[in-house]
Amino acid sequence: MLRFLRKPEHYPQYLEKHVVQAVNEYQEDLYAGYMFRGSRPIRWVFSRWYISLDVYPYSEWPPYITAGAYVLSRKSLEELYVASIYTYSFPFDDVFLGMVAKKAGIKQLHHKEFYYYKRLYDVEGYKWVIASHGFDDPEELQRVWSEQRSAGNA
Repeated sequence: MLRFLRKPEHYPQYLEKHVVQAVNEYQEDLYAGYMFRGSRPIRWVFSRWYISLDVYPYSEWPPYITAGAYVLSRKSLEELYVASIYTYSFPFDDVFLGMVAKKAGIKQLHHKEFYYYKRLYDVEGYKWVIASHGFDDPEELQRVWSEQRSAGNA
């Protein structure tokens, strides 16, 4: 049985379907969200995301789940914790967790309803969205949340 930090029966109804689907597919080793594959380190020294060859000498990042939102089983959390003790710290938390997941042998799952960007909003289109990044205006976020609740989606 999969044990979550928050019990699945306490998830909102719209999320429960996705969590159950992921549980059935990955059992206890669950680490899911929007996954990047094949992205490359930025070597331009003036970039906010610059990383030197001394710190990271490889041409690609390992696959990683973006830090904005993800679902993680308790077992995966414990395995990530143990592996993180034996992994050098790294300036980018999501890439670091990708490294740690690889070291721990945890298969990361890309889920299409996690968005690392602001998904174009419409009431029906957000019905199954688990997370969408980029809401800079708190009033807009409140309006979207209220509309989704009124539509029975949240």
